Amino acid sequence: WFQIHTELKRKGVTIQLLWEEYVATHGTAAYQYSRFCDLYRQWRQQQKRSMRQQHLAGDKLFIDYCGPTIGVVDGATGEIRSAQIFVAVLGASNYTYAEATWSQGLPDWISSHVRTFEFFGGVTQLLVPDNLKSAVSKADRYAPEVNTTYAELARHYGTTVLPTRPRKPKDKAKVEVAVQVVERWILARLRHHTFFCLSELNTAIRQLLQEMNARPLQRQKVSRWDLFETLDRPALRPLPSTPYEYAQWKKATALSLQWEQPTTYADLSFEERIGMLIERETLERENRRLTRLLQRAKLRVPASIEEIDYRHPRGLERPKMAALASCDWIARHQNLLVTGPTGCGKTWIACALGNQACRRGISVRYFRLPRLLEQLRIGHGDGSYPRLMAQLAKCEILILDDCRRSMDDSSRWVNRSAVPGPLPRKARKIWK
Repeated sequence: WFQIHTELKRKGVTIQLLWEEYVATHGTAAYQYSRFCDLYRQWRQQQKRSMRQQHLAGDKLFIDYCGPTIGVVDGATGEIRSAQIFVAVLGASNYTYAEATWSQGLPDWISSHVRTFEFFGGVTQLLVPDNLKSAVSKADRYAPEVNTTYAELARHYGTTVLPTRPRKPKDKAKVEVAVQVVERWILARLRHHTFFCLSELNTAIRQLLQEMNARPLQRQKVSRWDLFETLDRPALRPLPSTPYEYAQWKKATALSLQWEQPTTYADLSFEERIGMLIERETLERENRRLTRLLQRAKLRVPASIEEIDYRHPRGLERPKMAALASCDWIARHQNLLVTGPTGCGKTWIACALGNQACRRGISVRYFRLPRLLEQLRIGHGDGSYPRLMAQLAKCEILILDDCRRSMDDSSRWVNRSAVPGPLPRKARKIWK
């Protein structure tokens, strides 16, 4: 039976196939298929072994997120944003904490831990999280690499992080059950409610959480709160005098370069090496930010102010272009209109000004106005209009190309049903 059990782990191998091979070997002495399956199932049930975990008071805190989310409506735009549900449970008492956050990212992950410790009034000896990126930088069965910021949090509170093994949900069975209870006791009861901010949602969660922890456990006359007061609270470690302040750890690119070339910088003093590190790292970060802004801008042509040809007879003046390149007109909340005959380079100049704004750290977005108006018209029909307008409002400069073509075809593009509201006032516009 062990051989059959091993063969069933192979891809494509079925118990029907193994029975046919068994019959071919034993002939008339072989069991019938139903008997064969019954005997195998009996053997498998006898082989199954599960070790019951014993949880000591104040020993472990299990942490995870719920699968379902709760929608939070933006009162200004009507956009629905999903909130993640963070769950933490103590091993001995099953005393549970839950809250809503915007993401499972590192800042929300760390902040949820700080509020969890404050809720319990102490810290356990071990933190047992799942292998999400905010907790574990590199998952491994024997030597997982804990996120640096998460490790600093554990060091600040005098505890230790012990991640579960990958693909071993029984390692955190306690929080798996707690997540299921939160989904049934809290999330299911809030499914018909509408929330307009995260604090309002967390207030509702906290009320139901208190009821859940005070509710007697099945087949027992005590609640999670009673067990917490009896078992876990006396055994928890005290909180430090100050809560942990979030800090994200990253290795500077310039430092890596100095490590790769140790002999090149060996003769420099400490102050000189630090100065070079700061200068190089500042330049690296500025370049990454510029690359990110240019990618988001989606400029039609890769133009720059320095490449403008003033010899071409199109009326461009150096002083005026220099004034526009300073981006002072953006600070004064002014718009810019670029006009001229077809083929004189209006799009190129608009993109050059957009490129200059990106180099000054200003967010830019390029649109052909016919395409933008079409997106707004479609968004007004399928409900994505508020989200699109919210994205436009985040841009400091909108470059709107081919305006004349849109205005000429007013029956199709410019009408109140297609554009139910004006473009965001926050963004400065370059009309071409």
